[in-house]
Amino acid sequence: MKRKILTAIAVVTMACEAIGQVAQHRAIEYGINYNPTITFSQKQERPPAYNSAIGVFAKYALYKRVGIGAGIEYQSQNVNTTTWVNCDPLEQYFFCQIPGKDEFDVIRLPIWLSLNLNYNPDSKIKVELIGGYAFGKLQNANEKEEAYGLLDLTDKIHFAFTGIEFKKKVCEKFNMTFGTHIEFTNIYDMRYGEIQNLKFVLRISR
Repeated sequence: MKRKILTAIAVVTMACEAIGQVAQHRAIEYGINYNPTITFSQKQERPPAYNSAIGVFAKYALYKRVGIGAGIEYQSQNVNTTTWVNCDPLEQYFFCQIPGKDEFDVIRLPIWLSLNLNYNPDSKIKVELIGGYAFGKLQNANEKEEAYGLLDLTDKIHFAFTGIEFKKKVCEKFNMTFGTHIEFTNIYDMRYGEIQNLKFVLRISR
């Protein structure tokens, strides 16, 4: 686990340095993001799971109100599970729920469009509507295929997301952004339930 965290930090640091060098020559906003996440499932009896993502990003203003952004992230995508087992010593029909957790490590490449909702261009807080897509590659999984029947788990994960963000300049060169996104993903086959992420966005950029 420590090796994974150190590797993720090293990748994020190198990517941030590369983006910073490019941004010095162009009008590009760049920075780091940290996203605490709550994961829900529509099917099965799965309680919410708590995850997080960390990464770097860059944004470019296409027009006055429209921008495009992209980045690279490491995300822990854990899903709580339950399974039923026979708890009756007489082997009758008495079943108990046993909680479990499927743990996934994902590298994501998100890309999104942003729409500035402010009527006043001099507003101190910029409000942006976000919509985008992320491609994810499964790096590690400890799920138990036989126990939970997750035979259709995919290692190429697709995320669709939308949300709203609030950005404020905190000093001469830096911006702070807060927001929320809702994500939908195909990490399981559909018959095992759709997975949604409620993501809280924190960005620091310049």
